[in-house]
Amino acid sequence: MSKPTVTDDNIRRINEEHKRLLKYLRSRAQIPRIPESEDHDVPSLDNVQGDSYERFVFFRINGAAEFKKALLNFKPTSAQDVKDTLLQICRNKDKVITAAKKKERERLIAEAKDEEQREAAREKVIDWTKLTNVERHDRIPLSQRLIAFSRTGLSVLGQDGNTGDKRFDERRMREDRVYLGDQSAWHQPFSSPNDQPPEADPSKGTAKEITDPDALHGVIVIARDTEESHDATEKDLKATFGTSLTIRQMLDGKVRPQPYKDHEHFGFKDGISQPAINKIEHPLPGQIHVDPGVIVMGYPGDPVPKSQRPLWCKDGTMMVFRKLEQSVLLFEQYCQDNGSRWREFFPGGKDAADRYERPLSNKEGAELFAAQMVGRWKSGAPLALAPIRDDPILADDPKRNNDFDYSVTGVPGVSPNRPSNFYCPFTAHTRKTGPRNLDPYASRKHLASSTIVRAGIPYGEEVKPDERKIWKKDLADIKTAHVSGATDVKNAEDELQKAKVEQAQLVAKVDEAVKEVRRLQELLEQDPKSDPVKAKLEAALKEAGAARVFLEKSNEQVTRAEKAARAARVAHANPSRYPKEEERGLLFVCYASHLDSGFVRQTVEFGNNDFFPGTEFTPAFHGQDPIIGGPPARKSTKEIREVGNISNIPTRFTGMGDTRVQAIPAEDVPFRASHGDQVHFEFKVGDKSLEVSGLAQDPSKDLVPPATLAPGADNPYFVTSRGGEYFFVPSLQALKDLANLPEKAN
Repeated sequence: MSKPTVTDDNIRRINEEHKRLLKYLRSRAQIPRIPESEDHDVPSLDNVQGDSYERFVFFRINGAAEFKKALLNFKPTSAQDVKDTLLQICRNKDKVITAAKKKERERLIAEAKDEEQREAAREKVIDWTKLTNVERHDRIPLSQRLIAFSRTGLSVLGQDGNTGDKRFDERRMREDRVYLGDQSAWHQPFSSPNDQPPEADPSKGTAKEITDPDALHGVIVIARDTEESHDATEKDLKATFGTSLTIRQMLDGKVRPQPYKDHEHFGFKDGISQPAINKIEHPLPGQIHVDPGVIVMGYPGDPVPKSQRPLWCKDGTMMVFRKLEQSVLLFEQYCQDNGSRWREFFPGGKDAADRYERPLSNKEGAELFAAQMVGRWKSGAPLALAPIRDDPILADDPKRNNDFDYSVTGVPGVSPNRPSNFYCPFTAHTRKTGPRNLDPYASRKHLASSTIVRAGIPYGEEVKPDERKIWKKDLADIKTAHVSGATDVKNAEDELQKAKVEQAQLVAKVDEAVKEVRRLQELLEQDPKSDPVKAKLEAALKEAGAARVFLEKSNEQVTRAEKAARAARVAHANPSRYPKEEERGLLFVCYASHLDSGFVRQTVEFGNNDFFPGTEFTPAFHGQDPIIGGPPARKSTKEIREVGNISNIPTRFTGMGDTRVQAIPAEDVPFRASHGDQVHFEFKVGDKSLEVSGLAQDPSKDLVPPATLAPGADNPYFVTSRGGEYFFVPSLQALKDLANLPEKAN
């Protein structure tokens, strides 16, 4: 039977009611379209797995036949299920709001003094958001599930056909570590023992090697409304799949407590700038519109031609998982250290800051510095619309908080028709990954084709006062160790031992001197007129006093040596020069129909590219994304400069800031650089020409952190990838077909 058309009076009435109810989701970035489109160029919601998250269960398949039999009993959540849940939440909310509005109207009528006031009370439009008597609506139990497979997992189940996504079909994320800029150690279950990631070479992909004992086969993503319900979910999974799978690891994310709900650990509101999928969702003002195929395979906008997409991929999507560790205390400290410099990065520069009637405090300067690294304030207000101070009211208005494209108007000397960083730096995280408007250098359709749907959730505990206190003390110790050069633990311990030996000797000497004074005092009591005893006592008192002075100095030396030894131990344990923090961060998930067009493009071509966004017809150096960017890995194909021992004076020196400075002959001004300057040396060692780029550091200065750069200009990096994987999320029909695939013949 075909669906009733939207011209049917009953269907139209239901649709209008659904539209009214969904208005209660005013803070949600993606709102389902009512009525659902019957266009064949958009996916049907009841065939697309819903966007769930909370617990990530990474698994390996033990037996394909047994697993496929169990898969038939697994009930994933569809996008239609998500929509129905949202509508039920809105119905419950509507019920309590209607009751509160009725109660408020009855109060106004009862307090009216005459019929005219009573009539006004009957006609008054009551804003429920300002009512204080709205009761909590009944909680809707939440239980959503999604299953996705790695390329290896699909092959284990017998699906060897290509998806049309070359990267997914050939490579695991582990093989793209260097290419993606992941330089730090990965965590289990994403790394393998003694893992040495190869260079990004598509010819060496191992995604279909089903015999690899370290390869993940899939992930089950579960969203529940309470933490306690996870145990029930785990039991349910074990009951469904039994021994057909082995759980390699479970990672739990949880929404942060109030007042940080919906904010990630750095404090920024997350999930604001999601795209609106054409014909599926109601777009909000300024929201980026994307064709369905950008996110879901097999529809207009899919970058893979239909001839290369097998039928079983239709209504599916690619899912990327990444475990991103955040250095929260370092980020906070770095912003605080830069707060007093707000005039340097104020829109229009120092002159404009000096003319500004409401100067910023150092705290406000730190908040501006952070906002310029991210592109939004912690409230979610975009820097493009609130360039100097936060605007929480703007942030909470979904009809305004995305209505911008980084164009700058009304500023003398700044063209509204060209990209400008007058208010928001080109390197700001939200602008790097979602530039919106690069007219005339890049088409908006191309930028929209790079869009991903994000679904991250924080993991780890909140920062506690004791952790913050210890971290700050460790930071001070590390600074002390590096400034003094006392980073060798053995030398520091030897110096401490030497100081303690000297201290013990002086303690013994003071004790002997005190005993001698007491002995002479007793003799003098027996013979008060003895001049020889008086003379000896006077000398003994001087000797005891001198011994005490030396002991006090020795005590101070021991204290300094103890501090130096502790600092050396802390510095040795933290070779990055930053103290370790408790592990916390973001379990990052994104969806798009094609890895290279979405996640990879945003990560490599946008975030890690010093020359993106393009703001001139010739490349202009901007720097990397200060949140997800990172320096090139040593000895990787991305490393464009070679570092060697300097045996000759550099032949020239240039500074690198917003623009490249003309080369200065070394014989005129050799090594002209100050602490914190970004420098670029070119020199020769024998017949070989080498280059060195980086930050000039003076060991006598405060090295941690180098608070001398504008937001986005080679800041320390505060987010570290700890691993991840590429997954394919099949449609519900494809999931059934996968479960019914015949076994391969031996």
